Amino acid sequence: MHSDLRFAIRQLFKDPGFAAINVLTLALGIGANLVIFSIFSALYLRPFPFEESTRLLDLNETAPRWNLEYTGLAYPDFCGWREHNRSFEGMAVWNHAGYNLSFQGDAQRIRGVRVSHDLASVLRISPALGRFFRADEDQPGGDKVAVLANGFWQRQFGGDRAVIGQTLRLDHEPYTIVGVLPPGEKVLVEGDLWVPLALDPNVRAGWFLNGVGRLRPGVTPAAARADLARVHAGLVEHGGADANTFPKLTPLRERYFGSPRLMIQMLLGAVLIVLLIACGNVAALMLARGLARSRELGVRLALGASAWRVGRLIAVESLMLAGMGGVAGMILGQAGLRLLVSNLTDRPPTWVRFDPDWRVWLFAGLMVIVSALLGAWPVIRSLRRQNLRNALQSATAQSTMATGGRRSLNALVVGEVALSLVLMVQAGLLLQAFRSVRQVEPGYRPENLLVYEVALPEARYGNNQARLAFFREHLERVRELPSVTDVSAVTAPPLGGHWGNFFVIEGVPPVGPDESDPVVLQRLAFPGYFETMGIGLVAGRTLTPQDGLDEGSRVVVVNETFARRYWPNSDPIGQRIRHRGDHTPWMTVVGVVRDVKHYGLDQPMIPGVYLAYPQDPQSQMAIVLRSAVPPSELVTSVRSLLRESDPDLALANVMPMAERLSQSMWARRLVAWLFAIFSGVALALAVGGIYGVFSFTVNRRRQELGVRLALGAQRPDLLWLVVRQGLRLTVIGSGIGLVVVLATAPLTRH
Repeated sequence: MHSDLRFAIRQLFKDPGFAAINVLTLALGIGANLVIFSIFSALYLRPFPFEESTRLLDLNETAPRWNLEYTGLAYPDFCGWREHNRSFEGMAVWNHAGYNLSFQGDAQRIRGVRVSHDLASVLRISPALGRFFRADEDQPGGDKVAVLANGFWQRQFGGDRAVIGQTLRLDHEPYTIVGVLPPGEKVLVEGDLWVPLALDPNVRAGWFLNGVGRLRPGVTPAAARADLARVHAGLVEHGGADANTFPKLTPLRERYFGSPRLMIQMLLGAVLIVLLIACGNVAALMLARGLARSRELGVRLALGASAWRVGRLIAVESLMLAGMGGVAGMILGQAGLRLLVSNLTDRPPTWVRFDPDWRVWLFAGLMVIVSALLGAWPVIRSLRRQNLRNALQSATAQSTMATGGRRSLNALVVGEVALSLVLMVQAGLLLQAFRSVRQVEPGYRPENLLVYEVALPEARYGNNQARLAFFREHLERVRELPSVTDVSAVTAPPLGGHWGNFFVIEGVPPVGPDESDPVVLQRLAFPGYFETMGIGLVAGRTLTPQDGLDEGSRVVVVNETFARRYWPNSDPIGQRIRHRGDHTPWMTVVGVVRDVKHYGLDQPMIPGVYLAYPQDPQSQMAIVLRSAVPPSELVTSVRSLLRESDPDLALANVMPMAERLSQSMWARRLVAWLFAIFSGVALALAVGGIYGVFSFTVNRRRQELGVRLALGAQRPDLLWLVVRQGLRLTVIGSGIGLVVVLATAPLTRH
């Protein structure tokens, strides 16, 4: 074997161009595969960095009648589950909340998490410093304490271990720091800090919590689902839970990464096609080179060397090329992976690690071995079919290619054409689908529109009048800024969250127990919201400053989907609706506006309503302003105005609406363009491989073509003779590719 290795090295140095082309070809194929497989491995193969993570289940509720797969958890339901279940060692819940942090004279918006006191024990994590919350702190009126995230502790306090006992001002209220979380890769729930949830289990405030539970040893997820279904049914029977909701238990991996699985599998299939084409190129070049060395190989066989012995020389040479291509591919793959992950719009959780582990190295090794085998197999196969007579003939000059070699080269050409066609068509379908989504009318004008959020602390703005006065004043001051043409505010702008509710329609029979009862999207808005957003008015009028100020002026504006659902054959204007529940006031429909793609351009419309802000003043609002200049130029001015009004407030989620809309399509865009890039690489590899094969075959037929020319053949006829062979193989490959495309086309429909 040592002598074979030395011989292979000499052969590669004798023809460095051949070696470079093979190494580069394999590096592209292996590198692309490593990028996608590393992501697939990190999300779906590598164990989560939590103790016995397979025993952790995501806890949620589902409501089929409301058309909601996940509703969130209601706190009273969670408390009932935690108290009466027999399947879990522990359960915990949390919800994300933003806070205005006043620190050293500066205000900033940070990501907080309100958690139940038992979350750390369920996740089995220990504090890096201090302690976690006690049960008495997780009660209404309990002490206000905070546990800092490790990264936030490092950034804000420089890792000072004396931080325990210090005070933070969150939304104008003092919180005592009692602990520091371990590094982020050990923490499931991400945020800058944790504070106690401190909810009352006797107060039903809706479905808004996330949950996690740790199964007892030996308990299966199916048994846990049955157990919680029993507990929940008991809560419903005693009036402690809603009969429309049911427990929803999901493995963590499926809950967090279930959606992109098909997308990543498609990408993995695409890069495997690229690798196959690369291996086809290497195989074609190896076969062509082997045929060119037929004199040498024939002499070896004639002198008594076995086909196995000669084949081993070829295999070692192929393995060396594949190994060099694998090393280059791993370097390219890691660079590409870092670039891809750093540019993802939706960043993966910090506990997801993309550094290569044994799975990635094993996959890389398998690709090297497979590439080597695929590259060497056609040559070895042709050697196995030779006998001594063929070997002696191979030692003489030949003007035409042997039938077996010609067939093998033709098969490789057909395969490359078919695979590259499959990838190109799939890329075209995905790009067309992405283009179609981009052309969907969102229902508003995102150009020159800036969106940012302002959250008022309860401690300073605890009543409706204070909140209404603040936002009115803020909007007036922003309106006075140069270049601002319109400004308003809403609780949930497009692509900005979900506020669901249910309504009773005057004169419409209530929904039956077996009928679908979809949730209605509710938004509270200031006057001018529709004009600022560019949402068209269909009928009636929009909101005015007098709407909602007293009981007699409670009004509502509905979207087209709501109007079609409840008044398909009558005029919605003047109709009345109210929130479902006893003694809720009636609201008069004063307008119908165009539908808005609230959840994304590729998501369906749902019924929606807009209420006047004074009817239910909220502490957190999204400000939307339209300007005559690029909206990002106004951020500094808006921030200064807010600081002048209240130095403890900070802007949050500042982003032009056009950018927000663009980012909502990042997954489709990423898949489409990755497919386009991979198909481009595949096409380049296929064209290069086909050119190399036909260049070799024409070179081998020089004597034959010369004889034909001497016997009177015309040059155009000789050209057509060569081109016809290429066209025939291309047509065959295209036909096979089209069959595969028709079989795989359904994968790209969504």
